[in-house]
Amino acid sequence: MHTIFMREDRRHCFTLAEGGQSPLLCGDKGTQYSPCLVKKGFTLAEVLVTLGIIGVVAAMTLPTLIKDYQKSVVEARLKWFYSAINQAVRMSVVDNGSTEYWELKNSSVGYGSYENNLEWFNKYLSPYLKHEELSDCTDYIYESNTTYVLPFVCIKLTNNSLFSLNIDVNGLDINYYPSGKFVPRTEETPKNIFRFQFFKDVNGHKESVEPYTYAWDNNPETLKNGHVYSCYDGHRDFCTKLIQLNNWKIPDDYPW
Repeated sequence: MHTIFMREDRRHCFTLAEGGQSPLLCGDKGTQYSPCLVKKGFTLAEVLVTLGIIGVVAAMTLPTLIKDYQKSVVEARLKWFYSAINQAVRMSVVDNGSTEYWELKNSSVGYGSYENNLEWFNKYLSPYLKHEELSDCTDYIYESNTTYVLPFVCIKLTNNSLFSLNIDVNGLDINYYPSGKFVPRTEETPKNIFRFQFFKDVNGHKESVEPYTYAWDNNPETLKNGHVYSCYDGHRDFCTKLIQLNNWKIPDDYPW
């Protein structure tokens, strides 16, 4: 058994072997020593076990935290876009009159052309909506051996999000991309694209940009299932309306 000593300043320790005649000094000669206080630390095994537990907890909770953060970003940007684009519409009405009289066909090329979409945007929205750049986001759909051209105009917004618009005989299709990246039709999911419409309402004329509800029967259940555009049936068209009805919060059972 060893008795452990240290200097009064507790910096240097020495031991007195059991049965020994003199101490083994670890400090300077001639210095007075007193018993040494020794603190026990963690062993390597204990540290490794603790780190392992922390790693397991992080692995379990991190994906949920990331998912919740992504949802909160989408929610905030959807609400912002809805407000910003409708403010632009209201400002445009002051200069261009009621939206009831806005011409959907502005180009000699007519519906279904990039030129017409661009001219419409430049006349009715561009002066009233802060944006950074315009680009051609023409997309293509291949169905039943037929190719359909969607000549979207893409508008980059000041918060780095993006929206596209295309005009057909029924009105405007507007797609919003919170990530700021255009998504081709073949890569769309309910979390990377959110649809809106303008003029496109079979139940009457609308004077604001609203979530896409074309041919909706006003039954909340068909927003989820049972309609060709239902959100939970693998489509994305009615998803934005679901979020709006939930106070711009993504529902817990949303197909994220």
